[in-house]
Amino acid sequence: MSVELIEGALTNVPDAKQTQTIVYRDPNDVWLLSSLSKSLMAIAVLLAVSLVANGVMYLRRPDRIVAVRSADGAERVIVLDNRNYGEIEGISIKPDELGLGDKIYLAKRCTELFYSIDPQRRADDMKQFFGLLHPSFATGLSKMLQEKRIPQTEREESWQSVWTLKTAELDKRDPYIVRVVGQQELTKTLEGAVKRETKLIQVEVKLAADKRGRADENLRTGFVPIGMQEKVLSAQPQ
Repeated sequence: MSVELIEGALTNVPDAKQTQTIVYRDPNDVWLLSSLSKSLMAIAVLLAVSLVANGVMYLRRPDRIVAVRSADGAERVIVLDNRNYGEIEGISIKPDELGLGDKIYLAKRCTELFYSIDPQRRADDMKQFFGLLHPSFATGLSKMLQEKRIPQTEREESWQSVWTLKTAELDKRDPYIVRVVGQQELTKTLEGAVKRETKLIQVEVKLAADKRGRADENLRTGFVPIGMQEKVLSAQPQ
């Protein structure tokens, strides 16, 4: 083959630059990606604003509106936006504080559940009573009652009793001890005969602050009994 033929063949080969493919993005594709990016940015901003707003609302004290209705049906607002507008009929609004009334109420309720005996509701009363106690104290007291066979004796002798509260006051030396004095009128059946006895009982209820705060489990008092000490002041058989 001559040199001229070879050169002629080479001149017929297409140039590499002329055969290079040029790629263009679809305008619709570019618009879609841009719209998605903007949407994601907007969602991120809204999410951030929502998180900040939720944090503020969580930390902020809720606004309160307290209204009381009188006997004639008229209503009066005494608290608005956490502002106190006075008292009405002995009712005052103030920040929640655990106090003397909570302690005495809980102690009175505990002694009532324990010393007032109605055979038809005794099981429910004792369940509520032990539910009010601190778990360790409830376990120890239950064990002691079982060892002395007190629940069995109550059923075998058909115990019934009426508990009448006399006094309930806070101990002057220990602000977490409530001293309750009540009268128990006990009726029981021994060997087919009905026996009655009246006891004047003093009970010292030792309390502690409940870490749960005000809850249904502690009758919304914020306290929990951790001990009880009984002393019979007098006993009169009838």
